[in-house]
Amino acid sequence: MPIFLLIIQCLFLLVDALPISSASYYPPERLGELAVYFGQNSLLPSESLSLHCSNPAIDIIVLGFVGTYFHDSDNLPSLNLGSTYCNQSPSASTGLLSCPALGAEITACQQAGKKILLSLGGQHTMQALPSDDAATALADNLWALFGSGTNPELASKRPFGNATVDGFDLDPENKAPGGYPRLISRLREHFASAPKKPHYLSAAPQCFRPETSLGPAVYDVDYLFVQMYNNPSCENSAASVRAWSEDVAAHNPNVKLFPGFLGAPAAGGSGYIEAPRMQELVAEVRGLANVKGVMVWDASYGGANVDVAGDSFLDAAKGALMA
Repeated sequence: MPIFLLIIQCLFLLVDALPISSASYYPPERLGELAVYFGQNSLLPSESLSLHCSNPAIDIIVLGFVGTYFHDSDNLPSLNLGSTYCNQSPSASTGLLSCPALGAEITACQQAGKKILLSLGGQHTMQALPSDDAATALADNLWALFGSGTNPELASKRPFGNATVDGFDLDPENKAPGGYPRLISRLREHFASAPKKPHYLSAAPQCFRPETSLGPAVYDVDYLFVQMYNNPSCENSAASVRAWSEDVAAHNPNVKLFPGFLGAPAAGGSGYIEAPRMQELVAEVRGLANVKGVMVWDASYGGANVDVAGDSFLDAAKGALMA
């Protein structure tokens, strides 16, 4: 055998011998995507959006949350990113924040190849969409405030300045699914008006089925980040992931399914499992055609949860997708 072929074979063997929890090298042909939520916690030194964007394990970052759809004072969405990443006090006339520095980080993250989504809802949000007209108004406001919309009346109120997110995540947990089909269709209309940039919609249903807070709209997104925690009847169950996979495939074969895990014991009420068990569960389901990644709640907890080898839960989650 020619010596150069022998050298190439040795290099491939060396790559295959890397531990799956390592975040330093990810062969593109073996990748699934890792999505993390960000904005509500700060456990790492000098934590920032930029810090997580520099982590090669992470592909999608979901900012949370738009906590109110229609603020009492101006009928615009309100933004809650905790007290660390955007701690400007809202003005008396709006529930929006002013976060130009975070906007610059968003742009830099996107230039590094990360997708940045903005999540609506969250555990403590009881907002509902009472009508299709309300859903249309919300979609228009979101597009003007966080997307590529050009409403001159809202230009000065954009929380992230000129930065635009790559899409929106739906995380209602109030069992009021009305209006979401129209919200999705209207956002898709806006996305089509800016074809130079890909845009995405995701949703984060809890693991029980049928889904009760989005209803049939749960099948109309691009990504499904199924929360495999906080619900003992279905949490951390390969059977539950398979049931979701079959159900989603029957309704929309284009949806990418991501089982979601808690990044640390304190990250949720119940359902945390250690990284080795999480990797075993992912190994059981990653052969399903529509399972395309893993979600972790959240970036801060998962990044701070480090094993004796120095690998974080986020590294382990990414590694689970590589074998």
